[in-house]
Parts: sequence; structure tokens; C-alpha cells
Amino acid sequence: MVLVDGKEVLHKQIDNKRNANLPVAVVEDFFDILYALHSVQRSHCGINKLEEQIKLRHFGIPRAIVCAFVEMCPICNLKQKQVSQPRIKAIRSEDFLSRFQIDLVDMRHNPCIKNGKKYCWIAHVIDHFTKFHIIWACEHKTAEEIVEGLESRVFGYFGLPYILQ
Repeated sequence: MVLVDGKEVLHKQIDNKRNANLPVAVVEDFFDILYALHSVQRSHCGINKLEEQIKLRHFGIPRAIVCAFVEMCPICNLKQKQVSQPRIKAIRSEDFLSRFQIDLVDMRHNPCIKNGKKYCWIAHVIDHFTKFHIIWACEHKTAEEIVEGLESRVFGYFGLPYILQ
């Protein structure tokens, strides 16, 4: 027992090159010791570096406690790499009419009025292989109107694609 700042602190003799007397850390002081080393002195170093510094200064703090402390550190969590999405696999088309893609563009904020009709949607069909675009205006976003446009403007001229996406 040694008096440090008016407190009795238990020391353990370590048999190493320095023959150091390290203070034994008690459970109540774990957080204060880890916070001082991790946050203040070592500016959020990792688990291994923090554990090395603890071994030089204190005795009795288990690795599991050190790991849990670093994993719960909000600043260290911000520094971690974000898990990325898996690489997107490209769609390959072999020939014309192998894949058509269709999309509806919302134009309700700026409709086109022609012959007394208010067109609020644009139907856009693209052949994936040739990048050929087919576009027409629609009054409503109904299945009947889209199918009518596909039959008259796409299938009537080009035929049925293998895949309609």
C-alpha cells in the first residue's frame, strides 16, 4: 500500500525490465482510467494501443472491459468505416428486343395542355441494348392508358420484347 493524493493505493510488483510497481485498478476506477487514457491523453486510439498504454500504467483491467469501452465510444464509432453496399451487377443485353425498360415521369407540376386535354405524365420506354427511346404523353397514370400506348407505339412497331421491365 502506498499513499497517493491522500488515498491508499495497492501496488503490484511486475517482473519486467523496469521492475515497476503498478497501481492495481479497482472496478470503481475503470471508467476514469480508461477515459483519461483513451479520450484525453491518446485522442481515441484503438483497442490495441489503449491496452498497451494501460499495461504500462495500471494492473488488473481486463481486455474485455477495454474492448467494450472503445466500442461504446461515440467518437470512435464515427471514425469507423461505413459498411458499403455490395457492388451492383450490370445488366447485359445481347440483342435488340431482349429487354425494354419502362418508366413514368411525373409532370403534374407542369402539365402540357393540347387539344383541350391535360397531359400530366410522360411514358418513357427504352431498349436496353440500343438505347433507343420511345416517349409519349399520358393524361392519367392508369394501366389501361399505358397498355394502349405500349400496344400502339411500341409493340405495333417493334414487336414483343423478351423482357419488359
